[in-house]
Amino acid sequence: FPVTILAYDLKNEIAADSFSEFSKKIKKDKRYFGYISYDIKNQLEDLKQERDFYIKDYPNIWFGEFEKVAEVKKLKLPENLNSNIKVKSIRSQFTKKQYISKVEKIRQEIRGASVYQVNLTNKFYGEFEKEPDHFSLFSRLISLNPVPFAAYVKINDLHIISASPELFLRIDEKRNLITCPIKGTSKNSKRLESEKEEAPEKEEAEEKIEVKCARF
Repeated sequence: FPVTILAYDLKNEIAADSFSEFSKKIKKDKRYFGYISYDIKNQLEDLKQERDFYIKDYPNIWFGEFEKVAEVKKLKLPENLNSNIKVKSIRSQFTKKQYISKVEKIRQEIRGASVYQVNLTNKFYGEFEKEPDHFSLFSRLISLNPVPFAAYVKINDLHIISASPELFLRIDEKRNLITCPIKGTSKNSKRLESEKEEAPEKEEAEEKIEVKCARF
């Protein structure tokens, strides 16, 4: 990681379940760290709420103002990572039949020109055999899967471990809005260049779609 930001010693926190509630609580000229949950999408569009999938509810939006914020050029991870982290069972949000049905529905919507791209996400849930050391788990994840955007967030008994190759939004010093999504439908990263050359129209179409989505 080129730069790691550490924020600790919580000063103030903002917990909200809607953008309107959040906008009333947030203050200008403050530096906040936190999250906006994926379920906030249900307030932007008429979508089904599926929070019953989770064991415990947490606020849709949480941000904290911290007493101490430090930038570290290189984060040193623990050398002896605990590799005995085991999960009892993992279950999917969908059955195989439900997932295939949703994919077919998306295809129908695309054929009907209702949409041109759909991101079908699937949530997985599992239970640890015993309570893990959460930071060791985070460290092990990013050591096995190094990504440019990773985060470990601890809020009371809630631990969020994130490792993403994508940048959703960033504002640079000139107030330019930057986004870096991933794209492509390759089966794996070892696809040969000759295979790319066989479908240049497809590659170009995917790139145009990503640009349109980012602009939107």
